[in-house]
Amino acid sequence: MSVSLYINLTAALLSAIVMLALYRIMPRIGWVETNFQGKTIPRSFGLVILIICPIAFAIRAYYDPVKCVHCVSWIILLAGYGLLGLLDDSFGDKNVKGLRGHFRSTLLHGQITTGFVKAAGGAGLALWIAHALSPRDTLNMLIAAILIALSANALNLLDLRPGRALSVYLIFSCCLLLWGSFSRHQAPQSLVTLFLPASLLFYLDRKGLVMMGDTGSNLFGAALGLASAEILPVYVQFIIVLLLLGLHILAERISLSRLIEQVPLLRSLDGYTGIR
Repeated sequence: MSVSLYINLTAALLSAIVMLALYRIMPRIGWVETNFQGKTIPRSFGLVILIICPIAFAIRAYYDPVKCVHCVSWIILLAGYGLLGLLDDSFGDKNVKGLRGHFRSTLLHGQITTGFVKAAGGAGLALWIAHALSPRDTLNMLIAAILIALSANALNLLDLRPGRALSVYLIFSCCLLLWGSFSRHQAPQSLVTLFLPASLLFYLDRKGLVMMGDTGSNLFGAALGLASAEILPVYVQFIIVLLLLGLHILAERISLSRLIEQVPLLRSLDGYTGIR
């Protein structure tokens, strides 16, 4: 058995154990929230990935020191974005909506929201990771940083119904894995390490048994952004950035869930991602 396969299977097994433990513990300690159906379920269940995957990447770095820098970047990304999401899950003001709302509340009214902290912290973290990725190319660095930050928030925007955000994550992960299989980048291995735990979480999330929360969506979105920055050509990254900017502008004006419900094709596809 190769080291990579061993690490990936270990991550999946540990995720299953932690998921089972948290699923039983969270309701007992009141770590629950009411979902869109009015059911009380465990919240911030993306905590599973925040706990398990940095450990998996640390094990990978131990067994393969050549990839240590790469693994450290992923550990920092997963831990940083996961913790920022957990902060927003735990102390966020649900009455403030959208990036514009959080920035307006903080900059105009002096009320610092966790959403603003998450956005500002995520932008700074994305810039730091992008600099490590392309230290000598300012343009590439900026595109990668924007891609990571917008990807993280994009999954947050989609995580309003069971399974929706993780479906997008898994589909785009498969696309990146396919693209990366024709290159020499290390990112495909990183995506595979996340893929099995994400699939287990998707099973629970799509059935409405748990709520992934910003802890998970923030983390998974940033992972997609970093993998894209590592694998894809710069011109493709730039196109994705433009599309993500369009999505964010649209989300500031209308409800994405309402838009999906009003368009028959989107509503039909969305129905496959989880219970509605």
